[in-house]
Amino acid sequence: MGSETCKQERKLRKVFGYTRRLLSFILLLCLLSSCSVLYPSKTRKYIRYPVRRGDTLYSISRRFDVSVRTIERENGIYNPRSLKPGQIIYIPYHGQSLKYKHRVTSGRGWSAAGFTMSKRHSRVSTAQLGRASKYVGRLLWPVRGGTITSRFGRRWFSFHEGIDIAAPSGTPVYAAHSGQVVYSSNGIRGYGNLVIIKGDGLLTVYAHNRRNRVRRGQYVRRGQLIAEVGQTGHATGPHVHFETRILNSRGRHQAIDPSVFYR
Repeated sequence: MGSETCKQERKLRKVFGYTRRLLSFILLLCLLSSCSVLYPSKTRKYIRYPVRRGDTLYSISRRFDVSVRTIERENGIYNPRSLKPGQIIYIPYHGQSLKYKHRVTSGRGWSAAGFTMSKRHSRVSTAQLGRASKYVGRLLWPVRGGTITSRFGRRWFSFHEGIDIAAPSGTPVYAAHSGQVVYSSNGIRGYGNLVIIKGDGLLTVYAHNRRNRVRRGQYVRRGQLIAEVGQTGHATGPHVHFETRILNSRGRHQAIDPSVFYR
């Protein structure tokens, strides 16, 4: 009876010892690999926003649906009055609605791209990036060494739906992301030679080109040469008019500030 009990105790010690070694091994693996099961990692996305004249932390928080305290914490802002035009602040993006002014579009005009440019009055609207959120902080700047001469927003008696990037005529223009060329021609009044690339829930527009280097239907990769800087259409000097457009709740593409996609 006594020897039988001793045998069972020895078996239990072996089992406990094996289990303890197994748990120690698993814990070691977790520590070496930062154990994503116990501590799931999450990539945070930010909107890069250049402060404009008249902006306050309150107005920015209303526009991007983020609390003032969050903006202060993420950017180390201790004095709200220290904001200066041109200052870059980073706003966490977690799928919230973006409030901005835009020119209303209808379903005619740029049929190849699925949207049009209309001359209706601008108004305040909201939209979510949706699938286009994957491009936040990942779009390539279309011109190397270019200078921004006009930003997104109200300009005189109209609304500028993109940004103008000045560069010498013939400077290469590169695709900001991978996608399919849905327009490459000069049939849109005022835009001159124009290229439009369709991504996942996003359209990017490149206008006033001296020469388009891609054709409609062609698939291009991020950073691929697609055009040359020019002055075609309504342009007072060589530059690229660059737009970013996302799908709104009505299934139409509408312009938002390109700075949303750059860090």
